[in-house]
Amino acid sequence: LQHGGNYQTDANGALVSYEKILSDYWLGWSISQTDSPVGIKKIYKKGKPKHILYVPTTNWDVPVVDWSHPYGKKFKAHMEHQSHFFKNLGCKTRDLIHVNAEPNDRGFNQYEYYTRYVGDSISKGDLRERVENSRLVISGYSGTVMFHTLASDIPTIMYWDRDLWRWTPEYDDILDILKNVNLYFDDGHKLSSFIE
Repeated sequence: LQHGGNYQTDANGALVSYEKILSDYWLGWSISQTDSPVGIKKIYKKGKPKHILYVPTTNWDVPVVDWSHPYGKKFKAHMEHQSHFFKNLGCKTRDLIHVNAEPNDRGFNQYEYYTRYVGDSISKGDLRERVENSRLVISGYSGTVMFHTLASDIPTIMYWDRDLWRWTPEYDDILDILKNVNLYFDDGHKLSSFIE
């Protein structure tokens, strides 16, 4: 059973092939390449829109699993790429941004990094409540949250550098479609201008 992350869309998908070999039935994202598509379950309900929720990467500065998450120098490049969005926000929009920090820093000081952009609007806590009360969710990486917010009909924008978060060719075309309708951005200046 597909189990989160950018699993199956990720270019480094060795685990997917291995699990298909081991499984009698393998269920994944609903797309033609999947033998038994089940889609994505709607897990969030819309609440009262308050803030813009930014969901950062899980901040793995060191490799722990086989996927295309940027490590080492590439991780630093990813965080610099993300900063282009924050640096170009206007004051009113910046006041609406809330960063949902990861439970574990994993060697990266999230609070030190994000407080320079959003002040004290960063915390660890109930992601469900924050998502359901968001007027917009911005996913700063390719992972589970964006799939569930989209499936739950919660306004969502994806933002990362495609060279640092590689998708398989079968799924990569989807990013082009999403980019054309302003649901995926790889340029922080354009994203901040679009939101403003």
